[in-house]
Amino acid sequence: MSRRIQHIPLLLSLLRLAWPAIAGGELPGFVVPRSLGGPTYGQRFAHDWTVCCYPSVQQQKVARAVQIEGLRRRAVGAANHRRVAVLRATRAERLNTPAAQLSETEIYLLEYVGVEPVRLAQLMDSKPFPNLRDKSLSEDIRPCIQFLLEEVGLPRKSLGKALVTCPQLLGVGIASLKSGLDFLCSLGITRDACSRVVERFPHILKYSVEANLRPSADFLKRELAISPSQLAFIVEKEPACLQLNVEHKLVPTCRYVMEHAGITSEELGHLISKNPRILSMSIPSNLEPKFEWIQEMGVPFSKMGGLLKAYPLLLSYSLPKLQQGQAVLKMQGVSDADMGSVMMKCPHLFGLTTDKIESNSRALADTLSLSPHQLAEIITKYPRALTYSLCDNLAPKLAYFKSVMRFDEEELSEEIVAFPLILGYSLDKRIRARHEHLIKCDIAVFPRSTPRPKRTTQYATQSPPPPPPRPAAAVGSVRAVRGLKRGGGGGGV
Repeated sequence: MSRRIQHIPLLLSLLRLAWPAIAGGELPGFVVPRSLGGPTYGQRFAHDWTVCCYPSVQQQKVARAVQIEGLRRRAVGAANHRRVAVLRATRAERLNTPAAQLSETEIYLLEYVGVEPVRLAQLMDSKPFPNLRDKSLSEDIRPCIQFLLEEVGLPRKSLGKALVTCPQLLGVGIASLKSGLDFLCSLGITRDACSRVVERFPHILKYSVEANLRPSADFLKRELAISPSQLAFIVEKEPACLQLNVEHKLVPTCRYVMEHAGITSEELGHLISKNPRILSMSIPSNLEPKFEWIQEMGVPFSKMGGLLKAYPLLLSYSLPKLQQGQAVLKMQGVSDADMGSVMMKCPHLFGLTTDKIESNSRALADTLSLSPHQLAEIITKYPRALTYSLCDNLAPKLAYFKSVMRFDEEELSEEIVAFPLILGYSLDKRIRARHEHLIKCDIAVFPRSTPRPKRTTQYATQSPPPPPPRPAAAVGSVRAVRGLKRGGGGGGV
């Protein structure tokens, strides 16, 4: 009895190795039907076998998945099974695939062009055109590939991805590709930039120059007063704008932005030259919700155009990202009434990540020992302070105030809350230079809470009479660093 028990693991191992042949129907007596509709003896046996050989539930699921995969492969047929095997192969495996199993076009696309195996069927059977199975490799496909590599300058590593994204590049013909490339060059775009444009948006070469590309370019130059250099920049940054329909897309979008931002067509052209993505945005799902949200924040209509001209990328942020920035600022104590003022002073603050805003706020509060009310007051007066780096920007300035200008922590906090704009001044070009100039002029800088010493300065009487005497009283805040006129002899900037 003990010897029989010793042989059970060996029998189970042999049965586990033989099961793929049993499931595939290669062994007589264990033919698993193609239909999985009702339970059969073979299926009940397979279930009992998986339970016996694999005690864990996860192992049973894996074994059952292997069985179902075997049944599926039998059902698809020999030709379809070969295609699935090629698409699922790794690069090393597909290099070992016999050439007889693939067409000449498929081998060319896999080996020379670098198309991913999982994308090969998508490229070969692309709809509505071209059907590469009906195209000649030597007359249709290979000349287009050579044109994209040599004339357009498309990198070989990006060629396969570009063709999968836009298979129509292999169906429009060399003449159409050349006319599109010549049109891009006529806009002032260099050949190197053209290759980047095609790599970013391969569809641009499939459109007709006269029906699609030229009308859009003429509209931007004529209606928005965009210069040739600005147009070239727009196409390089957002090449998809040239395929937009003038009447159904460009005109409604431009009219909506001008009406809701209160700007002219020339100002809109300047805005689009900074942020070309505005032309591709949808009005009902993108622009309209953002304009409504900005107005709800408290930005008046008269300030909307100035806000967008100051920071055109504001419309590129998604609405959830903008709302997250608003929520984080509320957590820092900024009221709803001040939110519009904060946005107009520093709109790109709403594009920062929530972690960055929270970490900068926490670091600023910990460094200056600020109360929540004081932190909110600083953010409201000068929200740009949250965009500065603590180690590289704020820390050296605060250290200079404490060590050189002799401010203690409480006095420095009061001064920063009263005049937070000092955090935006350059330490070397403005703060240190003007402080040294004040010292040379025998003018001391004291905190507001420090009593100002009284002293007088004697001036000798001379002929002609001397200029009006300089006040000798101490300056009562760090505003004195700002108050000197430029070019005051002490290197002030």
